Amino acid sequence: SFFEQFLEFLVANRDLASRLVFELEADRLLQATPKVREHLDSLKRIGFRLSVDNIDRADIDLLALVDAGAVFAKVDVDVLKQLGRADRPLPLLVEKLRARGMVLIAAKVESEGQVLDLVEDDLTLAQGYLFGEPRPMRSDA
Repeated sequence: SFFEQFLEFLVANRDLASRLVFELEADRLLQATPKVREHLDSLKRIGFRLSVDNIDRADIDLLALVDAGAVFAKVDVDVLKQLGRADRPLPLLVEKLRARGMVLIAAKVESEGQVLDLVEDDLTLAQGYLFGEPRPMRSDA
């Protein structure tokens, strides 16, 4: 019952769609029940986007995540190297996913060297301690 009220709020505030991305763990999306997928489809229909995180192994099916509606995927920087193979270098995978509507985000980036490698592999987004440590948003937190 909560989701129906939540969806009504989001429909009434569609202007938030360009600034708000919903995120869940990749494995949870792949294992989502039909009801959860229905809810996620409702969010997508009104313009909200979906991101997945905690991609910490190279055997995950990124195309299945695209098919499930993810437009962003946060992949641990060490796993990105494993995703590239001799028959499919990482830049080709990045291009293939981008053509299907998904953007890879390198996660846990901690050095300038990693950034240089990511740029060579055609990744455009990254996050991690190199860019700043998490900190409270309020001084009383």
